Amino acid sequence: MKSTTSPQAFFKTLLILVSLLILPVTSFAITKENLQEAINKITLIKDKVTIDNISESGDGWIIAKAQITGLTKEPRTLEVAAGSLKNGGKLLMWQFDQLKIKNIHKSFDFFPLNEIETPNTLMSVYLGEVLPVDFTVKKLPKELKAFANKVLADDDLFQPKPNSLSISGEVDLPGGSHLSKALKTMGVTGNFVLGGSFSLSSAELYAALPQFSPPDALKNVVSGASKSRLFISATTAKRDKKTKQVTEDATFSMGSTTLLKLKLGNRKKAVDIEFDSSVALVKQGHNFGLEIAMHADDWSNALGLRHLNLEEVMVKTILSPTGTVTFGMHGNLLIDGTYDSLAVNVGIRPDTGLDPTTSLFVLKARELSLERFSKIADIIIGNFDKKGDIGKMARKGGIYHGLELDKLPETKLAGLTENQNLEVVMAGPNANDVKMGVKGLTIKAKGKLLIWGSELAESNVNMTWSTNLLQPS
Repeated sequence: MKSTTSPQAFFKTLLILVSLLILPVTSFAITKENLQEAINKITLIKDKVTIDNISESGDGWIIAKAQITGLTKEPRTLEVAAGSLKNGGKLLMWQFDQLKIKNIHKSFDFFPLNEIETPNTLMSVYLGEVLPVDFTVKKLPKELKAFANKVLADDDLFQPKPNSLSISGEVDLPGGSHLSKALKTMGVTGNFVLGGSFSLSSAELYAALPQFSPPDALKNVVSGASKSRLFISATTAKRDKKTKQVTEDATFSMGSTTLLKLKLGNRKKAVDIEFDSSVALVKQGHNFGLEIAMHADDWSNALGLRHLNLEEVMVKTILSPTGTVTFGMHGNLLIDGTYDSLAVNVGIRPDTGLDPTTSLFVLKARELSLERFSKIADIIIGNFDKKGDIGKMARKGGIYHGLELDKLPETKLAGLTENQNLEVVMAGPNANDVKMGVKGLTIKAKGKLLIWGSELAESNVNMTWSTNLLQPS
């Protein structure tokens, strides 16, 4: 049943309830005898709120009825539960029907808050330490758990923010709303329980997502997801106290954290790699795109390429509102116990997903010995030159010894200046990048060539396996 209370009266009621519930906790122990006395000490609601039908459990919980008169056209009666958690925090809860977020305060009447409503809502005020991020309804003491179960299931997250008005309830999205479209873009479908906290200047909402599937445009890259949570943060517009003019516009951000699995189509059998991920919504007018940031501590044989072992891997995928997908990656390439910075612009194929054969690899280092440069080349040549002699050499003993480069004088490649890194550009056999001067299987570096520590000249160094030579040019 929808409430007929006006938004203004509704918010006034909330303020009264917050005052009603916070002050007994902070100034009085919650007991059957002193709850009404505590309320009567609050001038704003004295004689307007009456507590009756109080029952008290053996472990300090109370359940009561709060009747509110003189503030709405009709008296309202709400059931209130109050008590202490094991961590010593005080928690007070009550129910409200048909809550629209924009009615909490007029300053929340902007996207996406103005499109969120919950048919049945659990409200709370919590005074205590921040609860663990995995705190659920089933972790509440049994009396309050039974009260919360009127709205929430045992496994629903329960995250009231200390000293704020908090809500939890199943979201009812209007059909065809911009928010529905945005969530669909993010891969969120079906009903879910939304929780959050409010102050007069901000809102922080969250939800555990029981259903999360990759958007259509990313299904060739992402094969699945799990353990997803949705977050919405919003701040209200700020106004000049004298002129009432807006000095800072209202803002919002919406995203999720999840474990994503990447699809690697270059292998005979697709390989799923899990990443801790955050998915952020990008809004352009009424259209929505995504920015997905992913992190893994390490990724052995990254992108399905043997010996491409990366640590501290960061991946960024962008789905533009027009449907274009880009996939970039950065990590520390581990060879013989030392690291070099490696960035990868990963190609994507509609049928197989991530495609290393069209990818561009850019490695940056202060300097590289000829041996290390050759070992980096082994990874690219060994994975992509499947039939050539140099490819076989790279996979077996490595081109440094195979081409007898170890018999050359001590040779290094370094950046052109003290403040400039050496840049090594590598590409798969199907890559084509005019800007980088790449077409097909490529390994090249631009920098100084040092022999026995002495600089020869600025060089463009290219590895060519057709002639079995390391060719400076």
